[in-house]
Amino acid sequence: MNINFEHGGAAVLDRVIKAYGFKSKIELCNYLDITASTLSMRYKRDIFPHDIVIRCILDTQVSLLWLATGEGTMYKFGENNTRILDKYVIRSGSVVHDGQLIFDNSFLPKELIEPQFIIENDISYIVDHKFNDVFDGQWMVEVEGKTSIRNLARIPVKKVRVSNFDNKILFECKLEEIKIIARVAMVCHS
Repeated sequence: MNINFEHGGAAVLDRVIKAYGFKSKIELCNYLDITASTLSMRYKRDIFPHDIVIRCILDTQVSLLWLATGEGTMYKFGENNTRILDKYVIRSGSVVHDGQLIFDNSFLPKELIEPQFIIENDISYIVDHKFNDVFDGQWMVEVEGKTSIRNLARIPVKKVRVSNFDNKILFECKLEEIKIIARVAMVCHS
């Protein structure tokens, strides 16, 4: 593997964006919590972004060879085609860590950024803690200190209708009156 640490950083950053599944540089900025001008400067300097590469590999399990040089495949079969997710169980409104699970990347939605595996009431969910907006669907929420998976439906003006898994309406409230923790990306039925 021949990595040029003095040039080629812009191409590496482009591959980082692809590895995360982002559609724009600003999405990478938001994820890394850096300003657009900081990322722009890194593109202009074109120096190998070692810190971002390490984080990307840990987050996405992409191949170092592909990320650093563009050679080979994004994921090596049998090596980087899996992703480890933390597993949590929601019991009586509390979230309890319950180990880790290994998933084949082909099973998981590509757009996941900060996924976790959640079990509540014998139903398994894959949630993502990174999201841009709250829209109709299932969400992991906290209401008055208790966490659960609920269906949310946006209603005027900046309000949501909150219901349980069988769509029985529980209540309506302002969006800011509940804490949105994560978006449900997948429901895993047994």
